[in-house]
Amino acid sequence: MERGAEIVIFISVLLVLILSVPVNDDGSDRLTAYSPSQSFHPSAGGSGSSFADSKTLLFGLNSDSLPGPAPDDSIYYEIGLSAGQDVDFTLQGEAGTDFDLYLYDASQTLVDISSLSSYPEQISVSVTTAQGYFVKVSPYSGTGDFNLSVSSSGDSFSDTISLPLDGIEGILPGPGSSNENYYSLYLNKDTQFNISMVHDPSDDFDILLYNSTQHLVVSNTSSDSFSSISGVANISQKFYIVISPNTGEGDYSLSIQGSGLTIENAIPMTYGSRSDEFGGSSYPAFYYRIDFSRGQEITIQMDGDSSLDYELVLYNKDLQVLRTTTRYSGTVYLTYTIQNTGTYYLRSRCISYSGKFTLTTTGTGVSFSNAIPRGTENRSGVLPGPSGDSSIYYQFMGYSNTTLDITLFGTPGTDFDFRLYAENHTLLKIANSLSYPEYLSYSVNETSVYFLQVVPKAGLGNFTLSMGEIGLSLDSAVPIE
Repeated sequence: MERGAEIVIFISVLLVLILSVPVNDDGSDRLTAYSPSQSFHPSAGGSGSSFADSKTLLFGLNSDSLPGPAPDDSIYYEIGLSAGQDVDFTLQGEAGTDFDLYLYDASQTLVDISSLSSYPEQISVSVTTAQGYFVKVSPYSGTGDFNLSVSSSGDSFSDTISLPLDGIEGILPGPGSSNENYYSLYLNKDTQFNISMVHDPSDDFDILLYNSTQHLVVSNTSSDSFSSISGVANISQKFYIVISPNTGEGDYSLSIQGSGLTIENAIPMTYGSRSDEFGGSSYPAFYYRIDFSRGQEITIQMDGDSSLDYELVLYNKDLQVLRTTTRYSGTVYLTYTIQNTGTYYLRSRCISYSGKFTLTTTGTGVSFSNAIPRGTENRSGVLPGPSGDSSIYYQFMGYSNTTLDITLFGTPGTDFDFRLYAENHTLLKIANSLSYPEYLSYSVNETSVYFLQVVPKAGLGNFTLSMGEIGLSLDSAVPIE
């Protein structure tokens, strides 16, 4: 038994996360929701004798009986389903009856049928585009009462519809206890966002935003056909959007603006992995920013659909292109040795315009095994580092019969410590004063490899390490202004 659905009502919406979107006086820079070519409004409720005269089917339990008013004694129903919903239709009849269940899309094309010899009859469908569906209950044998239940995702905070980056369209009434639709999305810390909704002027739908603990953050309950809410994500977390009908029923479209469309509004990125999704041909690229330390060898890996083509571009703080890599098989690697401590920008682009991807950023300095080589020159760096505790590791040669003098200055308002280790990773000494400069001195007995770990106790930012070896040379520490 094949399951599927034909799409006949198109409501195109864009869901893109950008940090801030300027709006001209004429509104020309504002994202505008697509006007659906076939607006869907549920029927007023017919007798159920045909597709054109179908009865309204509600989420939850619907009770009826056969024979129905159709020429073949069937009953026809209509229900509006939203994109992203996973819907189950379940039919239960009386003993001694055998009723069958049929599902049709808005063009009255058969999607699925359940014609078992025993109850329950059940059909499941995953909805890709908002549209009306028709359900027919037909008697194979017998007459009597039946229950037709409709359950769906998007009915509560615990079973939401995930918002894809290429947009969403929906229809009310929804499956929630008060006919709402529930959505969820993830926003990064400090992301400024604007969520807008467009619907038929004859309807009055409300839009509400909740945080991960299901507390209301902001809402818009105006009766306008265009409404929006704005805010800033104070922490990275899941948010919930609830679309609730005040009056009326029918279709709507959502667009969300957040971070990532330009370098100026780049998404803050850290070491490790993050997953995103491109939103189609209009917005096939995302911009990110991340701080690297001088001397690091960094690798950025982008994993996507093997059938799609991706590109990575690395820029310095002056927006000069440092490295470009392209791969036509779903995975692309970008490697680079950092020459100067500071902020770098990354553009990820899907040449195929749309698709999901995962970015993984790694860099040397994460541990003893891949510590950053350094000499006796002043060395600048930045925290958080690539290690799990946000520290960063360096390695250098210490020569016998010399004394190591090591000094660290950090960004004002921070508290960074540093630790000296032997080649076998034994801790030799710690510099952990409450103010800068942090300083330690160590007498080297034999020529060997040594390690330095810079650890953030409070705050994050830049630092400068200065190392002198009495008997070879002595460099002066440079405070950070």
